[in-house]
Amino acid sequence: SPAPPPPPAPPGSPGQPTNLVQSGNTANAIVLTWTDGSAGTPVESYKVECKVYGGSFASVSLASVTGISRGAQTATVPVPPGTLYTCYVAAYDPSGTPAYGETVSNGATCSYQNSGTCTSRDLLEPTPFRGAPRCDVAPPTDEQKEESIRKQIEVFGKPVSELTGDEFSAAATFSATVPICWYICQGTLTVTDTMLANQIAVLNSDYATAGITFVQQSKTVCSGAARTNWENNMSTDIDSSFDYLESLSQSLGHTNCITSFTGDWAGTNLLGIAQLGLTTYPTQFNGPGTFPGGTTAPYNAGRTMTHEAGHNLGLYHVFSSGCSGQGDQIADTPLGNTNYGCPVGTDSCPDGPGKDAINNFMDYTDDCCMNWFTIQQGLIMQAEIQSTKPQWVTSS
Repeated sequence: SPAPPPPPAPPGSPGQPTNLVQSGNTANAIVLTWTDGSAGTPVESYKVECKVYGGSFASVSLASVTGISRGAQTATVPVPPGTLYTCYVAAYDPSGTPAYGETVSNGATCSYQNSGTCTSRDLLEPTPFRGAPRCDVAPPTDEQKEESIRKQIEVFGKPVSELTGDEFSAAATFSATVPICWYICQGTLTVTDTMLANQIAVLNSDYATAGITFVQQSKTVCSGAARTNWENNMSTDIDSSFDYLESLSQSLGHTNCITSFTGDWAGTNLLGIAQLGLTTYPTQFNGPGTFPGGTTAPYNAGRTMTHEAGHNLGLYHVFSSGCSGQGDQIADTPLGNTNYGCPVGTDSCPDGPGKDAINNFMDYTDDCCMNWFTIQQGLIMQAEIQSTKPQWVTSS
C-alpha cells in the first residue's frame, strides 16, 4: 500500500516578505512583486490589500503557496488611475493568522515602521511611543465646551449627543468647502507642491463622510525679514510660538481660510498644534515631515493635518477626560486613554462601553492606524462651520 501522506505543517510564522515594489501597471491596476522570506515555518497564503484615497479598499487574495524558500511572488491589484494608494502584503500562517507583511505606496506613505520595514506586527500588538509629541492642543476649558454646545443648539436645536436617527438623516445633506492658506518657511526639510497637493487629497478622503472638502486658496513662502522673524519667534516655548503664528495669521488677513503653517521649529519635535474651534483667524501648524511622503515616520501620511484640522473644526481628543467625565463630549466615541502605534483591541476603560477608538483621527495613533470620524464628530464640525464660517457651506 502507498505510504501515508505527511502530517500537516504546524502553525507558525512564515518568512517575512521583503523587497515589495510596484513593478508595473495597466490602465486600471498595479503589479506588485516581492520576495518570500526564507525563515520560519511553511506559509499558507498571501493576501494583498490596497487602500485607495478617496475610495475604498481594493484587495486580491493569492492562491496558497507552501514551503519555506519560495522565490518571487507577483500580484495584480485593481487601482483606479490617477489615485493615491497604500498597498500591503500579508503572509498568513496555517492557522489563518497574519504574521508578517510589508507596504508600498505612491505618495501617501504607510508609516508602520519596524527596522525600516512596514510590518503587520504593528496591527497585532501595541507599539511604543515614537518619541515625538503628536499634538499640543490642551483639553477644552468649560467655556470652550459651553461655546461648542451653543453652536450645536444654534444649528440643530439641541446638542449633537441628543439627536435622533431621523435628525441624523436630515443633517446628511450638509457639504462645505474649507479653504487652506499655506505659509511655508522652508528649512532643513522641504515641502513640495506635490506634497501639498497630496495632503489636500488625504484631507478630502478623510473628511468625505462629513461632507467637507478642502481646497488650496493661497501659498506663501517666507523669505528675507519674514524668515528672520520666524526664526526669532519659533522657540522651545510652544505657547508663545503659537501666539506668534496666530498674530501672523491676523497680519496676513486670513479670515476666510485656515492658515496652515509649516517649517522649522527650533528646539522642538512637535508634530502639530491648532486652535480649538474656528476663530476669526483660524490657525494650525504641521511639521514639514508630516506631509505625505515626508520623513517623520510613522507620522508621514498626512494624518497630522487631518487631526489638527479636526481641532480647528471643533473636535477634541477622543481621550480628553480619560475614563471619567464626558470624554470628548460626543456619545459615539467610547471613553479611553491616549494611544500610540496601533494597539488593536485596547480597552483602557473596561468599565465603560466599547473599546478605545484607536482608529479615530482624534487619537494619537500612527497615521496608517487612523481611518475614520464618527457620525457625531461630523455633526460637531458641521455646527462649527455653519455657526462661524457660513460662507464655507455649499449645502445644508
